[in-house]
Amino acid sequence: MRILYLLKHFPCLSQTFIQHEILELKRRGCVVYVASALRLKDELDSVDIPELDGRIIYLSHDYVYRHSPSGRYSDREVIDKAKLVFEVKNGEAEPGLTRRMFETVCRQEDDEVLRARGFLESMTVLSWILREGVEHVHCDFAEENVKLAYLLHLAAGIPFSVKLRAYDIFAEPQREMPTWLNAAQQVITISKYNKESVHRTFHVPRERITVIYDGIPVNRLRPSPNYRTSPFVIASVGRLVEKKGHSYLIDACRLLKSSGFSFECSIYGSGPMMEALQAQIVKLGLSDSIYIFGARPHGEILESLESASVFVLPCVIAANGDRDATPNGLMEAMAKAIPVISTSISGIPEIIEDGIDGLLVEPQDPEALARAILKIHADPGLTDEIRKNGRRKVERLFGISRNITEMLASIEFSDKTDGNAISAYETSSATMQQQMGQL
Repeated sequence: MRILYLLKHFPCLSQTFIQHEILELKRRGCVVYVASALRLKDELDSVDIPELDGRIIYLSHDYVYRHSPSGRYSDREVIDKAKLVFEVKNGEAEPGLTRRMFETVCRQEDDEVLRARGFLESMTVLSWILREGVEHVHCDFAEENVKLAYLLHLAAGIPFSVKLRAYDIFAEPQREMPTWLNAAQQVITISKYNKESVHRTFHVPRERITVIYDGIPVNRLRPSPNYRTSPFVIASVGRLVEKKGHSYLIDACRLLKSSGFSFECSIYGSGPMMEALQAQIVKLGLSDSIYIFGARPHGEILESLESASVFVLPCVIAANGDRDATPNGLMEAMAKAIPVISTSISGIPEIIEDGIDGLLVEPQDPEALARAILKIHADPGLTDEIRKNGRRKVERLFGISRNITEMLASIEFSDKTDGNAISAYETSSATMQQQMGQL
């Protein structure tokens, strides 16, 4: 199968789960392409995916994610370019698809500039899809990328699927998402908790929503061979944003230090709360105990877990409603047989069963968090069971191989059942593939 991932930004250090999927799809014999709205230059040097050489394009007409425009084309330039492209394509022997694409965008956009940008962006992706013989478009995270997939589907019958994760459901749901999702061949989300929220928020029937947990490369994540609790090292990995709950971890560390407990806490990640968290550490007199290392390559993060005594991610529901669904950091720590502590919100109890393969506390409770950390240190028998059970659960439920098997099965089944869309797309592809060049 030839699959196009339509994304906000790629590659991205905080979204290694997408890279895991792409690499596993390639291993299965799929050919994967990526169309990304944004190019994060600071992260390109940290993420190397040679398997995608020549199969990534970056969109340049600022239709998707208009709040972060590249500024490559002015409004006047984009209008003139759209007119030229339409005239050229409409003069070809088989102009129908170009005209349908233009008319489809016009029905969705009232503004002349947005029509021009939407038409050019759609034609850029469509020409690539047809030239490469892409069979399916997949949107990971449900944002304005889904709108572009929806337009391509309406105009050319190209089947698409959508995976919803967290902030696209809880913090910044798109107003038109119910329409887009109900046109998708497959709606996927990453937890049972999310499934109910997608049903309520976007009015998608439950039977059309498939739960597929994120997967990690379990076989490449071996249990730490030298696990120890002396010295006691607390590790935490995640973007420095409100929903990760790092401020409560810092408060818990203050309580641990006040009790005379000796520890070191290492936090890996970057984000808008960096300065506030550093100020909190200084204010509480914890500069000699807590260290924030910023963003690091994924391999370096995994190496750092080798010395961890416990992995802590005290997630909360942020003021804007955002929350973690099933944090991959927890899964990776469990795969390395590091005991994990988190909170009982969202889909996290689907990863951790309290007292069996990890410990759960209520969110925003530093005292409970400190007690849970001390329990890992004080009860080696419980800790050993948690480590073994955590590894077993990840092997059973959260391996990337299982994830991709379920994803491919859902896509292939839904595409086969949508015969009208497939027929329209195959007809368009056959008649236009030789004509459509890259804009």
